[in-house]
Parts: sequence; C-alpha cells; structure tokens
Amino acid sequence: MVLFGISPENEVVGIGGNLDSMQKTLVQHIRQKFNPSIICFDKINDSEICVIDILRWNKPLYLETIDRNGQKSKKFYIRSGNTSQELGLDKIGGYLKNRF
Repeated sequence: MVLFGISPENEVVGIGGNLDSMQKTLVQHIRQKFNPSIICFDKINDSEICVIDILRWNKPLYLETIDRNGQKSKKFYIRSGNTSQELGLDKIGGYLKNRF
C-alpha cells in the first residue's frame, strides 16, 4: 500500500497542486502498469490524501527504464521490509521458480 499526503510520522499533510490532473495521471499510469489495483482519494481534516493498494499479481512484473543514452532495459525488484531491492539476473530465475 502506498499513501500520498501522509508524512513519515503518520501526520496528514495532504497533497497539494492540481488534484484533478494528478488523479487522472496517477490512475492512468498505475492501472496501466500494475493492474489490478485499488486507487482512492479521500479527505481527512480538509486535506486530500491518496491510497494506492496494488494487489498481488499472478505473474512477474518488470520495470522498464531508459538510461541517459535512451536505451531501454527491464529491471526486476522485490520488496524487502519497507524497501525495494533490485534482483540481479543471476537470482531472478530462482526467485520466480519459488514465487510463481
């Protein structure tokens, strides 16, 4: 789950800016890359927040990146506690075999 508008100290700080534009962009990108997901916007104490819950998927998802030279590559990340760790090519096969 990802929360926007909540500080690391769990205080409601809200998300500023153009909310309509942000909602449209976020929903479009999240659903395109991480379907299925649940995205909701709500108000707490007059501050807008966003909650994104990306549901468990039945196949691996790869992050496509573009380097400074415009070259595309795909990377594979796993969650470890509250961090995302890139998994090296030599470890992906074993991870996928055990996970999927």
